[in-house]
Amino acid sequence: MRICYIWTESFKNLRHFGINIRNDLRFSYDPETQLLSREKQAGLPPEILGDQILDATAILGINGAGKTNVLELICLALKGNEKLQQPTLIVYEFHDVFFYANNTHQKIQAGFPIQKRTDLKDLKDLNVIYFSNVFDQSQLNLGKYILDISTNFRHSNRNPKFGNDPDFDIINQLKFIQSEKFRAIKIAPPKHIEIKIERYTRPSNTDKISKHSDLFRRILEQQQTLRQQAHADDGQLATVAIQGQFLHQILSIHKSNDALVKSVEKTLCSSESDEINFRPALMEVKNNFTENNIQNIWGQEFNIPQLIDIILDLDHHFNLMNIRLDDSLKSSRYTFTLDFYDHLNLPYLEISMIIWMIRSGSINWTGISSGQRAYLNMFSSIWSTLGGARTTKSKSIGTLLCIDEADLYLHPKWQVEFMERLITCLPKLSEQKTQIVLTTHSPILVSDLPSQCLTTLPAQIPTDASNPLVNDIKTFGANLFDIYESTFGLKGQRTGNISSKYISKILRILDADQIPPEEMATLLEASSIIDDQLIKSHIIKRIKSK
Repeated sequence: MRICYIWTESFKNLRHFGINIRNDLRFSYDPETQLLSREKQAGLPPEILGDQILDATAILGINGAGKTNVLELICLALKGNEKLQQPTLIVYEFHDVFFYANNTHQKIQAGFPIQKRTDLKDLKDLNVIYFSNVFDQSQLNLGKYILDISTNFRHSNRNPKFGNDPDFDIINQLKFIQSEKFRAIKIAPPKHIEIKIERYTRPSNTDKISKHSDLFRRILEQQQTLRQQAHADDGQLATVAIQGQFLHQILSIHKSNDALVKSVEKTLCSSESDEINFRPALMEVKNNFTENNIQNIWGQEFNIPQLIDIILDLDHHFNLMNIRLDDSLKSSRYTFTLDFYDHLNLPYLEISMIIWMIRSGSINWTGISSGQRAYLNMFSSIWSTLGGARTTKSKSIGTLLCIDEADLYLHPKWQVEFMERLITCLPKLSEQKTQIVLTTHSPILVSDLPSQCLTTLPAQIPTDASNPLVNDIKTFGANLFDIYESTFGLKGQRTGNISSKYISKILRILDADQIPPEEMATLLEASSIIDDQLIKSHIIKRIKSK
């Protein structure tokens, strides 16, 4: 399956708009003549996209041109066609035959062999994925058939799997790091994890008036006692804080389980040792859950008895992870840092699940750049989606991956390698043939894509087919400034506004026949801050000629 072209009469700011997704052929549609045309383009050398990536299309344009709207159109046209009220045309290739599906109510004329389809059943097993690292709480309504792994959707209440909880990100990322696929794509793992946890349990109002209020108070008192023990090391502080929070959370949820509550209460209140120890109480929870076959919580696939085994030995695990308490800021929460050793078989994943279950705690990477976080987020999300139950992997006919703001959070060095890493890594995450459509503001990124892979949206979208989109742009290996000027609306400006205005002022002084003393002082000042060597040499020459 290969999507070739999508056209719509109207979608948001797009009018009589067509997007070409295939790189070796360029399609166009004229609604006035109902003529669908196809033009052959130069093929790409195999080292550009490789064998598994069929096409890569970048959509460029200034802010507000409609780049995200184009991705939304693609997703809805392919998987939510019933949502589109305006006439739409889709062209695709399937088993070496070209087909089109349309609701334009017009008879399509084509200058090449193509067959008509009255529905989109051919596309049923195509995986369409939408990814974006943008987190601004605005969500695209792409429908249930789009694999939406955008940050906005993952952290929204509309997502039952993640439930608006960023801690789930690190759970999926740790699963990814532990997989064979992660080692194959050769991304450097983060080095540190940060855990934040309340020092003490905070019984809710419901807990305080419940018949088990004394039990919740007992857990709090034991945590407070530990806080007063000077010999407690960082690992012990973290262990008792997490054990107490976990025990409190379990009892709050299962307080109707009288057998569980009574056994835990008996264990806590009968302890004769001065040492703070939640181990016997946690063992009671494990035994009760095992006997009653309670395996998970809040519908998540966590094996609670196995997690309790990790909690019972937390102090040992934390010591191996070189746990450290950050007490530089006064807070009601502990902040701990763990070293992350991806080559050792340590229970980082299980600990992240435990912290997620506590709810009053948080866990995340620390000491990594926003670019590294963006990379890890993108590839782990794609991996979990293509390898998860939501995909039609057993009978999939391919994947179309839409990436919005592909360069977001990436340092220029990371932008240099983005396309190469994406094209190299995707085949290792999935064996499916893949097409990529992305939006970007980065001239560095698009310098890796030949012109037949690009579509530039003008500031004003043409309203008729006789005024086509700007496609004749040169980017592959091109000068970065030339790319900026031709695709991102800089209109010849080579520097930021402040320096541009200042240099214009200096050039006006240099153009004068006579320079008064006060302006000569301005030139002298300019010679020390302007770093354009040509302009600087003219300034120095004019100063010396005085």
